[in-house]
Amino acid sequence: MYDAGWAELKTMKIGKKYIFTPGLVPTLVTLLLLVLLINLGLWQLRRADFKYKLRADRNHNATLPLIELTASLTDLDRMVQRKVRLRGEFVSGYQAALANIKYKHNPGFFVVQPFRLQGSTMHVLVITGWVRQVSGFNRLPPMPATPPGKRVLTGVVDRKPAVGIEYGTPDAGFPQWPKLLTYINIDWYRKQLGKPFLPYVVKQYGAVSQQEKTRFGLVRDWKFFASQYEIMPPEKHVSYAFQWFSLALVLFGIYLGVNIRRAGTTASEPDSELQ
Repeated sequence: MYDAGWAELKTMKIGKKYIFTPGLVPTLVTLLLLVLLINLGLWQLRRADFKYKLRADRNHNATLPLIELTASLTDLDRMVQRKVRLRGEFVSGYQAALANIKYKHNPGFFVVQPFRLQGSTMHVLVITGWVRQVSGFNRLPPMPATPPGKRVLTGVVDRKPAVGIEYGTPDAGFPQWPKLLTYINIDWYRKQLGKPFLPYVVKQYGAVSQQEKTRFGLVRDWKFFASQYEIMPPEKHVSYAFQWFSLALVLFGIYLGVNIRRAGTTASEPDSELQ
């Protein structure tokens, strides 16, 4: 039955002048490639939809008024880009530098430190600013110390910074604190302190002193870093999807062109009308 069906397909007539004569192996290869190309295009469209939603959430939340950050505010989508006030204190001894962060083409680090919310065991990671690289990306930079004791901060909620492939442990075996991090993993910080953490980071607002600028190159230019958030914006995913679908269409066109010929000619005999 299979052989009879394939034989019938191999001699399919197209009108009165042309016949469709596909080979089995080229047909299977073409089908596999078409499935791959179409699925790649659909995946890009799904990524675009996801990132359009992220952008909409960020833009909407940025318009909302400042709120007090509490342990109950655990919904990342509702909190991303919200302006918040934090009351509590930094946890001393757990400061770290997140490597490979560029600011206006200059290499540097994000300074990261846990902050315990007042009246709670809940913690949140605070990015206190960006500092310049002075002796290599694999060496700890000089970082401003955070004074002990109760304090009030303002900042903006964001997802953890994306810095590429997350391989191994975040500290890459760096033995002591303060540590050098290759990426941020909030669950890893939770295990280090044995305390609960909110599922996002807070980028600290506030003026930077002239001494901090001079000594550490400290900046809190979050508008600049926000512009770097979409390493691949949704529009680019849509463009890639169009490319994959176009390749699928071209492949299908080539498959038809190769396997359609005039009736009465052999597969190896050229069709004079098509030359």
